[in-house]
Amino acid sequence: MHAAEVKGMARVRVALDALMATALYGLSVRPDGSAIPYSRHVARARPRALGAVCVTGLTTDRTWTRATGASDITTAGDADLLSKRLFDLQQLPPPRNVRDAMASLRRAADPSEPAVQRAQALWDAVEFLCAGTRVVKQFSKQDKRAIRAALDEVQLTSDQRSRLDEALQYLNAPSLAMRMRARASADGVPLSESEFDLLRRIRESRNHAAHGREGATSTDPELRLAVSIVARMIMYRWHTEAVEHGSKGRYV
Repeated sequence: MHAAEVKGMARVRVALDALMATALYGLSVRPDGSAIPYSRHVARARPRALGAVCVTGLTTDRTWTRATGASDITTAGDADLLSKRLFDLQQLPPPRNVRDAMASLRRAADPSEPAVQRAQALWDAVEFLCAGTRVVKQFSKQDKRAIRAALDEVQLTSDQRSRLDEALQYLNAPSLAMRMRARASADGVPLSESEFDLLRRIRESRNHAAHGREGATSTDPELRLAVSIVARMIMYRWHTEAVEHGSKGRYV
């Protein structure tokens, strides 16, 4: 019974994360261009699991019921999340990178968490989303050979030269921000420069805190907007993967 609970709750968490990403998606049109019926209470919905689980054995007829949390959670469900707003992408299992990104997005959307933790979770979601994304190389082999030849003329210690050789090996390693832009462009996500800039500032504030430096902390309105932006990227990525794997790519 416990094994059944573990497997079942894993599926429930994926479904709830998908509903959360759908609610956080901030555009008025879906990735295929069709309009989304708007409802304020649906857009503000934050679906959560109840604090109890019940498992019934189909062959034994035994029932397993137990509390799963320290406190009760009161939440409102709305059929609009399933019937009007929900993408029929959610009829399909989300790809692993989308599933992991949605789980991170849930943490980023939690207002009870500190701003730094929310910023970290937000960029965890971006990193999952951009896994495997390729970016055009900025330095050719000839460029790198020319750079090495020029550096040979510089007087360096062996340790310095070793460190420099290490750095040169990563000249074409794209930053996460570069991969994010490439991923958004490939998926056709409508993003403005000001939205990219907001995500960059939130990452910088997170990095300042992680390295013990003073810096401005991201505000709740900034984080809420950033969460909506990343939710948009997640839904477009899911849509793109569904189309690439033969789905019709249309919605309920």
